[in-house]
Amino acid sequence: MIRIAQQVKEREVCQEHKKAQKEGEVVDMIGTLFKEYKEQGKIEGKIEAGRESLLVIFPQKLGPMPAEIESAIRALNDLNRMRNIVAHFMEINNWQQLQQYLN
Repeated sequence: MIRIAQQVKEREVCQEHKKAQKEGEVVDMIGTLFKEYKEQGKIEGKIEAGRESLLVIFPQKLGPMPAEIESAIRALNDLNRMRNIVAHFMEINNWQQLQQYLN
């Protein structure tokens, strides 16, 4: 009888351990997802800030922005391309040149 009680207790402990392990894995997974979404939010924030910057600086340099350029900037989702445009800001002297960087 004592042996059976020990086996039952061992199973219960084992099940509790497995349950705790699964709960820990779920918590870890949620933490990982939270970090990924947080990083994604940072990137999206940088992209939005980049768009807004391009929409402000180029009209100051080149005059009124054509609608197709504005649409292309608003659709731009590539942070590296935005950085490239900003890096070449001094070289871009008309809307056609900017359009080439946007394509």
